[in-house]
Amino acid sequence: MNDPAGTYDSKKIAGFAARLLLGAVFTYSGAEKLLSPREEFAAVIAGYGVFSPGESMSLAGLIPWAELFLGLFVLAG
Repeated sequence: MNDPAGTYDSKKIAGFAARLLLGAVFTYSGAEKLLSPREEFAAVIAGYGVFSPGESMSLAGLIPWAELFLGLFVLAG
């Protein structure tokens, strides 16, 4: 709603705050994983028992970048 008095819709404010929080979490998570050794995150992925060690290493290289860029895109709107 565009109110000439300058008041803001609480749903818009809550949506904006949620977008900032979610974007910040994804960005921080991706950056944290990129700064740590890939083998550590690969071991976590392999610990689930779903992927082979080789696939875990590939995913450990891909997922942090995806988190970082998705977080930045969410922050950008």
